[in-house]
Amino acid sequence: MVMTNKEKQARKRAKIKENPIKHKAIKEKDKLRKAQARDASKASEWFLYRTRENACIKALRHGKAAKSTVGKSEVSKSGASRQSLGKAIKRVKNVLPTSPRKRKVVVHEIAKGVGLKFVQTVANVTTENKLEQETRDKVEEYYQRDDISWQAPGIKVRVILRQRDEQGITVKVVLQSRYILVSQDVQQRVQ
Repeated sequence: MVMTNKEKQARKRAKIKENPIKHKAIKEKDKLRKAQARDASKASEWFLYRTRENACIKALRHGKAAKSTVGKSEVSKSGASRQSLGKAIKRVKNVLPTSPRKRKVVVHEIAKGVGLKFVQTVANVTTENKLEQETRDKVEEYYQRDDISWQAPGIKVRVILRQRDEQGITVKVVLQSRYILVSQDVQQRVQ
């Protein structure tokens, strides 16, 4: 049976404790390492590092506050600080649906309930070049003629279509594929 990392570490510690000399050497090594970490020179370097980091973080926060879309007057009127506002936004984002479309709908409804008005942008609508029904019927009729296409006997190449009839009931239609006969003059014009 394969041992987990936890079991391996426990076995290693047990082996070390069995040998008192090895156990004492490891304890001394650990004691020395911790003492070096607490060394005064290390502490001063650590202090300098932390002050530099704090200064960078403050500058970053100050820059973000300047770029924020929420003005100070709005935040002060609502009685929330910048931190509590950020916390509230984070909570709401965690609760929103993961689907971008659903998120948009939920946020829009909340905003509408609060009284905010949005200018809805119209999505790019592509105009489809559709053929008239009469033209489609003529093309279908043409390809179903026996002198243009024919069904191969014994070949089971089929297409299953689901269509709705006049009552709205879905009907399954099975069509066998047809082979189109193209005359030589049409082939020459295509090439």
